Amino acid sequence: MKEDKDLFINVFDDDFNEEENERITYNSFEELEPADRGDDYIELEEVEEVPVGRHSSGSPKKKAESSGYKNERQSRKEATSQSSENGRNQVKKRKRKKSKALTMAKRVLIVIGTTLLLLVVFLYVVMWILVKGPSDAAKNLFVCAVNESSAMGFCANIYLSQSEIDEILERNKLQELEQGEVSNTDLVVIPDTFDETTPDIELIDIKGTKYRGKMLIVKDPSRVSVGTVDVFYEGAGTNVKDTCERYGAIAGINGGDFVDEGSYAYTAMPIGCVISQGKHLMGNLYTAYNITGITNDNKLVVGNMTIKDALDMGVRDAVHT
Repeated sequence: MKEDKDLFINVFDDDFNEEENERITYNSFEELEPADRGDDYIELEEVEEVPVGRHSSGSPKKKAESSGYKNERQSRKEATSQSSENGRNQVKKRKRKKSKALTMAKRVLIVIGTTLLLLVVFLYVVMWILVKGPSDAAKNLFVCAVNESSAMGFCANIYLSQSEIDEILERNKLQELEQGEVSNTDLVVIPDTFDETTPDIELIDIKGTKYRGKMLIVKDPSRVSVGTVDVFYEGAGTNVKDTCERYGAIAGINGGDFVDEGSYAYTAMPIGCVISQGKHLMGNLYTAYNITGITNDNKLVVGNMTIKDALDMGVRDAVHT
């Protein structure tokens, strides 16, 4: 036992001595010693003697195991290398995709930016031609048109001084009537009978050298009236189409002015006076307004008068113009 103790270094286990009826312990450095431990024991298998000078790892089995371990380690190394290579390839692919996406986004932005720049340049050149060109009519039309809406009024200031703009607006504004000036309704003659071949309503295209539009001829003027929104307030109103649908009309045109606060137009708040179907809806009864209306005799009337004067002369529908 002492001779083979080198084979049992750090190996401890229990055995049972049947003669002495007690448990013993194998110790690689001591003789067999009795033991009082009460746990189970296992049998030690006989160890094959290894010749001196021969290394245990030289056995075919050990060599096979060692070779298998080396192969496994090599396989793992190759798998790890392959996995790392795949990971690098995937990273490169993601970078290429990201680079392509960024390149595409830059190209789209460049195209959009270039298009917008060309559009701005084109509009600038067109407006410059209108304002600085040889046609005074085109310049006057441009200045008056952009100043109809306060939101676009700045366009004229790009090319002209404020004094030049004021002069053009003053020269082209409508002439105000003196208070009390009213058109003579006796000059309006409505025939008692109508030609049956003439349609009740006729739509005609009209155009001139500087304008183009539509003209609606209504044979019976009693069918013409002023339509409004349900309630007047400072906010968004309805468009012409919706107003026509509300009254069951087949045609319509914008009537009087409405409040315009610059950045926002209150289309539901008219300016001046409003008379609709004989009812006074808007304006001070004793304030004079520039009125365009239709009388109870279905005659057109234009003048500068108070609402009371208009109602007294039989105006049934009218707006401030």
